[in-house]
Amino acid sequence: LAVGLGKFGSKKIGYILFFSHILSSFILSLIFRNKNCQSSKKTLSKLNSVDNFVLSTSQSATVTLNICSFVILFSVIINYLNFYSAKFPFLKWFALILEVTNAINLNRNILVISFLLGFGGICIWCQVLSVSAKIKINYPIFIISRIIHGFLSVVFTYFLLKIFGITLPAF
Repeated sequence: LAVGLGKFGSKKIGYILFFSHILSSFILSLIFRNKNCQSSKKTLSKLNSVDNFVLSTSQSATVTLNICSFVILFSVIINYLNFYSAKFPFLKWFALILEVTNAINLNRNILVISFLLGFGGICIWCQVLSVSAKIKINYPIFIISRIIHGFLSVVFTYFLLKIFGITLPAF
């Protein structure tokens, strides 16, 4: 909804993007169920309330720091790519797949934006993988599922735009 309102000034486009991604996620959950990760049997120790509070606070600070570190790292990389894209224009396209927020800000095509939201960007991939480090994720399936999610989202967005009669310029 935020992208529809913020980027296009339309709540309807926001809902179209939202439902496109819900449908894509549902289809991917059927396709890749039981294939993306193996559950690790984690034994829970019986800690008292104070120990649980301290442990959860400490772990949440670590996760927050990990996520922020990736955002900062990829922002620096994107700034370098933008600087050097004057000499090498193809670098702007590479920057699109690195971080989704910057990519959306640089784009006006709703179908490209829909793909980018489903794809997520490599920065988000790193955040997800760092948070889920204790889960044994099948990396090729994870990457393939992100790409498929992007393409499915484009297809659903396209058809929902047609159904609701919304036309947008391609560029």
